[in-house]
Amino acid sequence: MRGGWRVTAAALVGALTLSGVARADDAAPDKPPPALKLNLLENLDLWQNTEGGLRTGGTALNKLRVSATWNAVQLGDPGFNAHVQVFAINGRPFSGDFVGDIQTLSNIEAPTAVRLFDLWADQSFGDQDSLRVGLLDVNHDFDINSPVGLFIASSDAIAPDLSKSGRNGPSIFPVSSFGVRDLWTPTKSFTLRVGAFDGVSGDPAHQGAFVDVRLRGSDGAFLIGQADWNFADNAQASVGVWSYTAATPRIDPARPGEERQSGVYAFIDGPISKSLSAWIRVGVDNPGVEMVSNFFGAGVVWNAPFPSRKSDQAGLAIARAGIGGPARRAQGLPDAETSIEATYLFQATDQLSLQPDLQYIVHPASAPHLPNALVIGLRITIAGQYPAGTTDTED
Repeated sequence: MRGGWRVTAAALVGALTLSGVARADDAAPDKPPPALKLNLLENLDLWQNTEGGLRTGGTALNKLRVSATWNAVQLGDPGFNAHVQVFAINGRPFSGDFVGDIQTLSNIEAPTAVRLFDLWADQSFGDQDSLRVGLLDVNHDFDINSPVGLFIASSDAIAPDLSKSGRNGPSIFPVSSFGVRDLWTPTKSFTLRVGAFDGVSGDPAHQGAFVDVRLRGSDGAFLIGQADWNFADNAQASVGVWSYTAATPRIDPARPGEERQSGVYAFIDGPISKSLSAWIRVGVDNPGVEMVSNFFGAGVVWNAPFPSRKSDQAGLAIARAGIGGPARRAQGLPDAETSIEATYLFQATDQLSLQPDLQYIVHPASAPHLPNALVIGLRITIAGQYPAGTTDTED
């Protein structure tokens, strides 16, 4: 993992350089904001499985992300944006080699690769409508809520009833696909999102490809829609539906044939006090063709847990992935895999944060009869932006 440390050191230099340039640029009085936003984000995870799972031991995971967003304000069209994002991942798999969980306890774990992930154009039509086309991340607009950004476990960002679907997953990290997304906001309290994507993300036979877009009729399409109701300040209730147009072979060998993968999910999130925010999420799909047939997740985030640490956060979350009957019978798996995560984000500087993390996995479900696993970890995050203090909301 020496290469990972070199990447982290280079990311720190890059973040400081970006921030320094931005501070000098911001010193100019009355200068309008630049049309270009640059972002650099480096995550380095250190993990140790202390007991249970497949076996004890540890590893390190690394993800470097670089992105740029261009706005056409200088051409007289501030509603047009173009965005590109490239990331590099390396490190030995942790869930796959040590823990055996199916939910993937680190949201940066993926096969080693350098990949073009986002490449799209977006046109807004006033304040009500936005159309986006290109290589898109489904999880940027669908099945995502505000409080989950703190957590490291993958299921807290996008649940496995959706993320584990399809032949190579939907268009989410680590492989995106070509798609179209429309976002319509007829009122301040209601938003409707719809999207259509290639039914197979990338090429399952070439997981390390920089980019692989193939639009084959046999792949079908992945369709998704979500309705959001903003019922209070920073509070939202959402319902989503999704489906693949191409059929998938059934899991149960005693019932040959094919069915379509489809599902429904709903979540609610928002503040429960001045310093606490929380969410609850549920989802169901077709157990005949999906291992994870239902999901329940919930969590709470404590903002500024100490008066002297205004930017720190602490959080506790639970994620239960229910295993469908056909998968249990065919593979001898448990009824469910449950992950409990406790985490604390220490914001050391504007560019650097440290996040110790503790996860307990009940019944890791990649194989029958795996013992419960206790995992400890540390995430080191380095971030740089240009202009300074402007996080690219498109990442």
